Amino acid sequence: GEVILTIEPSAAFSEPTLILPGGETEQDEEHTATARRELQEEIGYDALRLDFLAELRPYSKYLSVRSCLSSTRSGTEPATR
Repeated sequence: GEVILTIEPSAAFSEPTLILPGGETEQDEEHTATARRELQEEIGYDALRLDFLAELRPYSKYLSVRSCLSSTRSGTEPATR
């Protein structure tokens, strides 16, 4: 399979950084709905199927931030920028 990354500015590193498409969950939004919305907004991809992989809490000692990882195997081709 392929992993799609985007190049985004990073204030933390003062240079563009490769990241996975993603974003914040809106109020009362399920993680799969967030994944679908962010894939569409960021790379123009309509995910027909999403599979939940894992929930990560990379900064759990200091912050209540969590990341939900999903995979998709079908849908439209991502837009090329």
